[in-house]
Parts: sequence; structure tokens; C-alpha cells
Amino acid sequence: MKNSKCLKTCRILLAVVLTATMCLGLDSCAGGRRLIRGRETRQVQQLIDNNAPFTTLEAKLSLQQEIGNSVNMQLRLRKDSCLWLSIKPLLGIEMMRVLVTPERCVVVNRLGKQYMDLSLDELGVPDLEWLLPGLINLLSNRLYVPGVAHPTARDFEVSHPSDGILELSCRRGDYTLAYRFGPQQDLEKTLLTHTSADEMVEVNYLDFQSTDFGRFPNRLQLTFNSSSQGKTEIVLNLQRIVFDGQPDFPLSIPAGYQEFQPSDLLNKFNLIQK
Repeated sequence: MKNSKCLKTCRILLAVVLTATMCLGLDSCAGGRRLIRGRETRQVQQLIDNNAPFTTLEAKLSLQQEIGNSVNMQLRLRKDSCLWLSIKPLLGIEMMRVLVTPERCVVVNRLGKQYMDLSLDELGVPDLEWLLPGLINLLSNRLYVPGVAHPTARDFEVSHPSDGILELSCRRGDYTLAYRFGPQQDLEKTLLTHTSADEMVEVNYLDFQSTDFGRFPNRLQLTFNSSSQGKTEIVLNLQRIVFDGQPDFPLSIPAGYQEFQPSDLLNKFNLIQK
């Protein structure tokens, strides 16, 4: 039973990575109304400056999808170019390894002796330059404006949903990306919403600590809502966070492994959700 729960969580994680990758495949945001002026411009720019960039990030993760079910992982990121996951749910034995680059998505399922190695075009995702940075910034508590390498205050619209909360947002077509900063100027929430309200990705950043790259969360709470797939919630607990180290991103496909398609995984994900 415990092993089946681990498999379920790993499938959900991979489906989430694929789904988030597809959702973040946005063209450049439509030009904001640029309603930020004067002192508020300086305040917003200060928030952006506090959101300090880094080159690489490494962390040990504990993923929880339901009470009593936890999966251990290693996460390695290289800004704008690479996302690497090693999933080790049982006794440190690796079950899956995932590598996403601007050109390809590779998954090795060691338990099932299967692999997937597809370009973004083959995966059904447009080959957009800012696709991977969006996913990396979402996971690393950083601002992201599709098509903009270095966002400034002029790239956002600003609002105040409640006392002490400042929200920066940008739009592209039917999608809106919103970033909510709390009273301590931490980026506490990222929202990706669709105008139809049929799709939503929400990331809450919790338990902040001070680092050389500003305050950084120790816990991420992710919620995925879809009219077709229902609601999925997972929690990522981060430990041993290292910025700007020298991580490698190894991944090879062993001989004899069988190829599978993303539709196989997403179909399993749909079944899991029912």
C-alpha cells in the first residue's frame, strides 16, 4: 500500500511538472496599463530589486500529497536553462529522474524501466525562449514576466487586494500572472488564472528565512484547479538550500528501457484524480 501511494505521488508530481510547463508556455505578456507612478513606482521597483536573482539552486525536498504520504527528492535548478529532479521515495532508492531544458523534457522511470525523451514541440509545447525560466521562477519564489528578461515596475499593473497586501500582475490573452507581497515585502503568493476560471495554479510561499539572496521560503504549497482534472494540492518542504554552487545535472537512459508518451502519464493522472 505504501509503495502504491509513492507511485501515485510520483505520477502526480510528473503530471504537475508537465502541466505547469504547458501552462507557462505563454507568449509575451500584453503590455500592462502602466498605472504605477511616482512613489509607488519606487516601492514596486524596490520589491523587484529585493527579489534578487541567482544562477543555481540546490535543495532537498519532501513532497506531501496527502497525510502520511511523503516522497523525498533532490532539486537542482540553473536559472533560465535547466530543471533537474531525482525522486527517491523509499530508502534513498531512486525511482525517477526528470530533466527539463529549453529544448527537451526527459523522464527516466527506473521502477518501470521506462523513459520519455521529447522535444517541446513533440510534447505539444511551443518552443518558447521563456518557457523554462517561468517554471524555474515559479519554484524559486522569483518574479516572471513572459518575454522579459529583467522585469521592471513598468511591466506590471498594481493593486491592493487587502490591507498590507500589494499585488503585481501582468496579462497575456486569457491568462493573468499575479504576485502578492505581504507586509514584510515577501513574495507570499503566485497565481496563474484563466478568465474562464476553469484553470488556476496557486503557489503559496511559507516559512521564510534570510539568505544572501534575500528572504526565501522553506515551504511551498501548490494548488492546481482544472474543470477537467479537478483539484490537486501538494506541499514541498525545502531543506539544505544552496545558492550558486556548482551542481551537475546527470541523466542517461539505460539500455533496454521502453519509451512511453506523456499521454500515458496524463491519463494515469486523470484516473488518479477520479
